[in-house]
Amino acid sequence: MYECSVSDADFLIQLEQRSFGKDDIDHLWHLRVAWVYLKAHPWPIALQKVVDLLRTERNFGLGDIPYHHTLTIASLRIINVRISKADYNDFCDFLNDNQDLVDDMPSVIKRYYSEKAITSEAAQTSYVAPDLRPIE
Repeated sequence: MYECSVSDADFLIQLEQRSFGKDDIDHLWHLRVAWVYLKAHPWPIALQKVVDLLRTERNFGLGDIPYHHTLTIASLRIINVRISKADYNDFCDFLNDNQDLVDDMPSVIKRYYSEKAITSEAAQTSYVAPDLRPIE
């Protein structure tokens, strides 16, 4: 069971002010980035904000993993679909109902993408549509 010590509003402020450090960035941080932007903005704006943040976090010396455009968009789409299918009170409520996103996001992605598609050079820098089934 997850508990949120920082409100979504405060987390969003931290993102906008870039007041986070390298130790803050982990898988749950990435999930929460998606959550707060998707809850605060319509899809196209949320998408752009997440992409901009993740592309630039490396420039702040914060990210060790190279940016992967298809993984970013696919993950965001999966989270957006799940948000739309239930009424969550907050991020922790969302996490508790979507444990697979926390425990094994790679397996969730593999429901939609073959290994060849998701690991392609094109998928790193531009969006590659799912080749196994649509994200819906």
